[in-house]
Amino acid sequence: MDKVYISKEELRSALHNTQQKAGFFTTLLAWFGIIITILWLIPLVVTYLLLFVICIPFYLIDTHILRRIFNG
Repeated sequence: MDKVYISKEELRSALHNTQQKAGFFTTLLAWFGIIITILWLIPLVVTYLLLFVICIPFYLIDTHILRRIFNG
């Protein structure tokens, strides 16, 4: 396998050229995708956190009941 060395300036110029080549609609579509992803991700994370918080008391109650049944 050959190694390819890219300098920081070459990488910066390549990204700058790619950014300039992207049209208005491509940029708009990319931003739209990022916004939709964030808008979808935030409720998902909040829902799972709420589910986790709601399940903690029931888990503790279940383990307490199961301990009493199987140990006593």
